Amino acid sequence: MNGEAEGSGAIRGGNAASASGGRRRILVVKVGGSLMDKVSSVIATLKSAADSPNCAFDKIVLVPGGGIFADEIRSMNADDETSHWLAVLAMEKFGYLISALGIPAVDKLSDCVSAGGKTLVLLPYKPVREYDPLPHSWDITSDSIAAWAASELSERLGGDFRVSLLLLKSVDGIMRRDTNTNTTSAINTTHTAPAIAPATAACGAPASDAAENSEIIPEICGIREGERFEEVDPFCIPLILKSGIDGYILNARKPELLTAFILGRNFGGTHIHRHP
Repeated sequence: MNGEAEGSGAIRGGNAASASGGRRRILVVKVGGSLMDKVSSVIATLKSAADSPNCAFDKIVLVPGGGIFADEIRSMNADDETSHWLAVLAMEKFGYLISALGIPAVDKLSDCVSAGGKTLVLLPYKPVREYDPLPHSWDITSDSIAAWAASELSERLGGDFRVSLLLLKSVDGIMRRDTNTNTTSAINTTHTAPAIAPATAACGAPASDAAENSEIIPEICGIREGERFEEVDPFCIPLILKSGIDGYILNARKPELLTAFILGRNFGGTHIHRHP
């Protein structure tokens, strides 16, 4: 999969629907709080790609991170129950900031598909409060909340829709750690477009073994019990794998990667999915 050239299996633009078996494609995008200083440019990139006739998705639903708003809650040292709900409200603050950039806001999962517009932002407090799907702990972040929203939409919508998850961060993907030196580094890794989930040698192997010769783990199809990664909270990857959706992580500080992903071209990052 590393270094795969465009055209060697990547879906381009309008062909994405046929690659999904005619199903409508829904993309849930978590906009990481670390991107708050770049939110205007990230949203502009998203909107431009989403409005393109070559967009690979029928609907894009943004889920805000917590960022500096969640950091304020952490500093309060409140109990887990209180902190959990305040942190979800912190996500809403970022959601309103995103909405102010021209993205319509909804506060119900049912509106994510039925509401007008190609791109929406989900204000998470109301649905998370209603369904209360996750533990109340700082081990739960907006990563897992976005993964839950994507898996819930996938289950509700059924076979006529294909729901995927994209986590936008300030890192290039899940990085392999050298357990002897505790150092990390990143390299450029190109992957096939989001409409395809090709099997590679990484599939079926624990994530820590999946990228022996690469600092970025290109593909995760399973993890060891208790295995953790700095880039996501410990519930996120197991939730993605259990739900059967495709999850992706890419660096939104590189707008060309985000544009390529939305348009169904090759991209760089980490692909998380259940082994077929």
